[in-house]
Amino acid sequence: MTKKLFILAIAVIFSTFAYSQKNTSAPTADQRAAKITDKMTKDLSLNQTQVAKVKEINLAAAKRNDDIAKQKKADPNVNSKTLMMNSEATRDADLQKVLTPDQFTKYKQLKETKKQEVQQKTTSIKASSSAKSTATPATKSATTKTTTSSDTKK
Repeated sequence: MTKKLFILAIAVIFSTFAYSQKNTSAPTADQRAAKITDKMTKDLSLNQTQVAKVKEINLAAAKRNDDIAKQKKADPNVNSKTLMMNSEATRDADLQKVLTPDQFTKYKQLKETKKQEVQQKTTSIKASSSAKSTATPATKSATTKTTTSSDTKK
């Protein structure tokens, strides 16, 4: 019986180790650009010429964003928010040259919808974490008081 438990414990340790060694690196600029381009192709019904140009634009933007992240890592005082906004403005201007007016309007609408979803998600996460941090001390003190009063009765 102990031999089986020992083997099971070793198996659990090795599977945990193998799981922790999985590649969890961030997607490359090429991968991000390809994913965004695929989504835009479907959402905006891009033709083949547009797909090629949009992919180039998305790749250039992804590389710019990587460069901005590297700058921020090297110097925390870098205003990365402004740099990212400028990169996004450049991307939008380039896309406007490639997309039809209807496609560009739809692109802007989809972008705004996504932005609102992210803001709502961020807001709910912040509210959830602040509610937990505020509730936790009260819960702990109530538990402590209950335990203390029951202990004194004994």
